[in-house]
Parts: sequence; C-alpha cells; structure tokens
Amino acid sequence: MPFGLGAVLSEDNGKTWDTDHPILLDVYTTCYIGWPASVQFADGTVLTTWASNAFHAIRWQLPPPSEGYQAQ
Repeated sequence: MPFGLGAVLSEDNGKTWDTDHPILLDVYTTCYIGWPASVQFADGTVLTTWASNAFHAIRWQLPPPSEGYQAQ
C-alpha cells in the first residue's frame, strides 16, 4: 500500500473497525503526514483534514450500505 491518508469504518461505535476495507483518501510519496481529524455531517458526508507540507481538507461520501457499511 502506498503512503497516504486512509479511513476505516466502524458499525459499533468504535468497538471494532473494518480494516479489511480501507478507504484511501489521498496518496503521498513520503510518510510525512499527520494530525488527521474527521467530522460527519447530517447529510452523511465526511470532512477530513490533515497536514503534510501544508494543511489539506477533503469532503467525501461514505460508501453505500450495499458495500458493507450500514448508515445509522
């Protein structure tokens, strides 16, 4: 797997995590990234921010429930 920023989902409030299906949000050529934080909005989108050589942000959609994630 390349260096990058990824997400994994939990269906039980963080007790377990679906590490078999990571979501790759961004790819880097080095491992020098950090301080990620995410917030989910009422419409289901997620805003993730992180830092590398600058601060970055991406707003993304959760996978549909048919792909294993069950929205609550």
